[in-house]
Amino acid sequence: MNVFAIILLQAITMFQPEAIVQTGEGTVVAVETEQTETRVSLRFTTAADSWPVPTTMFLSDEADGRHALRSSHVEDSILVLTFEALPPTTRVFDIIGDDLHRWMGVHSATRAMSFAHVRPRFDENAKITHSIDSIIYECGLIRTLEDDSAFARLQPNLPRLRDYIVWKWKLSPHEAFILARRHQAISETKTLATTKTKTSIRSLDELPMAPKSKRRSSGRTKAKTQEPVSPPPSAAVLPRKVRPLSRFEQKMLQERK
Repeated sequence: MNVFAIILLQAITMFQPEAIVQTGEGTVVAVETEQTETRVSLRFTTAADSWPVPTTMFLSDEADGRHALRSSHVEDSILVLTFEALPPTTRVFDIIGDDLHRWMGVHSATRAMSFAHVRPRFDENAKITHSIDSIIYECGLIRTLEDDSAFARLQPNLPRLRDYIVWKWKLSPHEAFILARRHQAISETKTLATTKTKTSIRSLDELPMAPKSKRRSSGRTKAKTQEPVSPPPSAAVLPRKVRPLSRFEQKMLQERK
């Protein structure tokens, strides 16, 4: 029995699984692939059975091969989903439930997953097929990002999600441009809406105060003009009266001459 056959007989466990982005509730806590099936365990913040699992749910492997859901059940508040087996060499895959429940780029957190970055470039002569347009819309989570709370939560990981979508579906630079432009358009719409909201709810207390006038009131000015003005020190000395000389004083002056 060769090594590959031994691997097929063993269960392959994905250590510390995590998704690049996930929509809605439910965190991937375990992924185990056997020869005939793959089991995915999800932990929900609410009751695990509060979400009606759609029968159309499937896993999408690295080559976009689809592996249908076989069964689902709840164990100790954990939702366990059983699918058709993923290829044993799968390193990253997607869990597709519905528009509100998607886990894109599930991989092991023990190793860093990096994807080749394709620089978006507009090509006026390029044509996009309907299938690629659907991939951009659905896997780019365009409908999900229209929700304000979902956009705020997913926005930091959108560049990595774009790299992953371009890598997995082998998008051209022009198709990468269309995907990035869709996300940019949503971001601009959210920013504009936020700016308008902040402007409309601005209260009068937040507006700048009118400048105070430097002109004094007429009553105060009038009162000031009626205040007595103190004379300068020189004006306070009154002129002395000249007393006429007596006869004795006149005679003494004549004798001095």
